[in-house]
Amino acid sequence: MRTLQVLVMICLVPLTVPSASLAQVEPPTEWQLLQSDPEPFMPELEGPCRFTVEVPQAAYLELWIWSESPTEVVKLLTQTTVPGAGIFAVFWDGKGSNGEYVLEGSYTYTVHATDGAQGPTLFEDSKVMYVFRVAAVEHNTWSAIKRLFR
Repeated sequence: MRTLQVLVMICLVPLTVPSASLAQVEPPTEWQLLQSDPEPFMPELEGPCRFTVEVPQAAYLELWIWSESPTEVVKLLTQTTVPGAGIFAVFWDGKGSNGEYVLEGSYTYTVHATDGAQGPTLFEDSKVMYVFRVAAVEHNTWSAIKRLFR
């Protein structure tokens, strides 16, 4: 007769809330468009997607999202004034300018910064993001897909 041995591990997690502290972050010294978060993005499950831009000076910002075609899906910022250096976030609900959720696929988001409304370009950058739709992905499959992007 064989005996099966099973190892059981128990993790105890304290139920106290850790204290938080607030630290001042130095303003950025260079322009940078960060990768969207979450990436990939599933609007029906995850809430809004965040686009973060590090801005070293006052500027006018524009941010828009393009489909693969390329067709403009939605313009999230139109000559929005940024008063000075800082880290700024723009949130997107996954809907196009028509108010409907976008189709599953690859999208490009672009930020464009100018020195004043008609001033010269200070910065421009684009990145790619992926949008998945709930109907196309089961929950356990979604977890596996997220791990691929980490």
